[in-house]
Amino acid sequence: MLLLIRPKHFGFNAQTAGSNVFQQNVDRSSFIQEMALREFDALIELLHLHDIEHIVFDDTDEPLKPDAVFPNNWFSTDYNGQLILYPMLAPNRRTERRKDIITYLNQTGYLHTTDLTTYENKNMFLEGTGSLILDRTLRYAYMCRSQRSHEALLDEFCTRLGYEKMVFDARTPRGEEIYHTNVMMSIGHEVCIIGDTLIPDESERIHLLEHLDLYYHLVQVDEDQIRQFAANTLFVTNQHGQGYWLMSTKAMKSYSPQQIKVLENDGTILATQIDTIEKYGGGSLRCMLAELV
Repeated sequence: MLLLIRPKHFGFNAQTAGSNVFQQNVDRSSFIQEMALREFDALIELLHLHDIEHIVFDDTDEPLKPDAVFPNNWFSTDYNGQLILYPMLAPNRRTERRKDIITYLNQTGYLHTTDLTTYENKNMFLEGTGSLILDRTLRYAYMCRSQRSHEALLDEFCTRLGYEKMVFDARTPRGEEIYHTNVMMSIGHEVCIIGDTLIPDESERIHLLEHLDLYYHLVQVDEDQIRQFAANTLFVTNQHGQGYWLMSTKAMKSYSPQQIKVLENDGTILATQIDTIEKYGGGSLRCMLAELV
């Protein structure tokens, strides 16, 4: 099951731009919101068409939340009714946390809450499944360190939820910090997408690749593909047990035929155009999807 937020005030968020090299500035306008809404609704139609279970909440009018379409940063769920609430760097993103959604999650069985949000008072952050790539079966949590992803909080997450951590630094060749792990890594059923060339420390890179190679067929993507959001994807199964990779059309077009062949060992690629959301929000399809496991 996926949870999504239909945007009402989508636009460039100045409070997140300093730590997200993928965002592009623009004056807020009704046109940007209109285009984002069209892209969102096309995604919902795609999910309906392929029987992928989901629930949609409308964004609220107040306060204005330009990044509300990215709910995976403020909460995640885990097995045995676990709900995790996360501390976020940008003050206006903290307003995305909604009591009505938390109540819904409680009512649907997520009764055990791990609340890490108080760490915002200490300027420590861990932004959900943006910061973390979770292998819920093997119980590994992967994270690249950044302003938005603090290792001390990962340690607490792993202790409280029963994960083992794998941590590394990641930067572009120009030294720009990769702000979220999910723009450079995604785990499917038997396939893992990884932008390992952005890991500058050779020992960290080799250690990660050797570890992943034990469990997955690897699709290694380069910096250009990462900038096209090739790794910002999510593997899901529908009501009939069929597997799908959800991604943007921009991401899909960046893959080579051989890479697509490997991905499709896991499931069919489903792509939808979200150019506006990618350009002005600095995130792609995976960021729009919160998983209810």
